[in-house]
Amino acid sequence: MSAVITTPAPEDGERLPLSDLAERINRGHDELIAQAGSMLERARHVGADLLRAKAQLPHGEWLPWLQVKCP
Repeated sequence: MSAVITTPAPEDGERLPLSDLAERINRGHDELIAQAGSMLERARHVGADLLRAKAQLPHGEWLPWLQVKCP
């Protein structure tokens, strides 16, 4: 069984020229790609900091430290 995805009609009733819509669509897509890249870069930095913290803790203290310091 496959799900049917429907796109709701614009609520504002605004009818833009197709060229304007294409420009907005492409600009929005470009912004999403840029934000995704930025998000991934931040995730890499957070992961590296987690690994640095873990390396400084004695065996068995990582999870308790993580639960207290990064709830």
